[in-house]
Amino acid sequence: MQGDAIAIGYAPTLISKGNEMRLASDCNIWNINEFNLEKLKNLEKN
Repeated sequence: MQGDAIAIGYAPTLISKGNEMRLASDCNIWNINEFNLEKLKNLEKN
C-alpha cells in the first residue's frame, strides 16, 4: 500500500537480497546519513 509516509531504512527487509536494505516501494531519498545505525537495534518493536 502506498501513501504519504516517511520510511527510515536501516536493515535488510523481507524483500532484500543478501545484506542490502530494500524498501517495498519506490521512494525519494532525502539524505544519506552517517549516523551509526547499529544504535537502532536496541529499539523495541511494537
